[in-house]
Amino acid sequence: MKFFSAKNFLHEEHEQLERQKKSLGLKMNSVDRENLSGTIKNYFVTLDGCTCVDFQRRLKPCKHMYRLAFELGAFDLDAEKIDALLVATPKPVNAFYTPKYFLRAPVPKNFVVIDFETANDFKDSICQMGIAVIEGDSIIARENFFIRPPYKNFTNTKIHGITFDDVKKSPTFAELWPEIKIFVAGKIVAAYNVPFDMSCLVSTLKFYKLPVPNFSAFDILENVRECRALSRLANRRLITVAQELGFAHDAHDALSDAVVAAQVQLWITKNFPQTETLILSARKPSANRK
Repeated sequence: MKFFSAKNFLHEEHEQLERQKKSLGLKMNSVDRENLSGTIKNYFVTLDGCTCVDFQRRLKPCKHMYRLAFELGAFDLDAEKIDALLVATPKPVNAFYTPKYFLRAPVPKNFVVIDFETANDFKDSICQMGIAVIEGDSIIARENFFIRPPYKNFTNTKIHGITFDDVKKSPTFAELWPEIKIFVAGKIVAAYNVPFDMSCLVSTLKFYKLPVPNFSAFDILENVRECRALSRLANRRLITVAQELGFAHDAHDALSDAVVAAQVQLWITKNFPQTETLILSARKPSANRK
């Protein structure tokens, strides 16, 4: 019982408090008090581990383990105490999303659009990456990578159609990183919904213990939201914008998403040349950077 045998400051981390709160709504299917184990839904749970993806990924107590520990009297779950600690405990933030510099500047002439598809809800479960390289007013290169994530759990297959069997013989992200890094390190990177794609990139690099390179980024989705010519659309989903502008689009194919996002940004830049964008960077970007 390495997690629950004594006072462990791990349980006071913000992400662990969030799991404790989620565990309050769980119900045990069975509890084996003699063997200190149980089941919740399809998961086999002990005080030392769980068969769920969350524990397999982080090797820290998951919500199922907290629920079992509570049922066995090995851990106290007090809703009011958890809420108070959540307020008092700072939530960790992704290093890239605490950039030191924000620059409002014209949309760069040269940039790289990236897009990820993930196997499941974990940001480091990338199974496909699409890249579109822009110079001036043209897409000069396109790259498509199928990637074997560190999980066999593909709950997002219903979204993008990719299964574990499709990528089980593909390289891992770590194996592909020397090739991918060329498009990221020192570059201006764009995405259609930057928070999602940047968190996928950074989370996956951290999973494989690879350093996060310096790069700047801007959000094409935000530029769409600020474009008055697109304000009458029912929503700002990429598939909706692509249809409005007449771009062929295979939604949730990472390469198609990257290419169409690039086409959308090029359309905005061509038709509204004074458009500015917010560039985020860990180091001071140059307003004159091309």
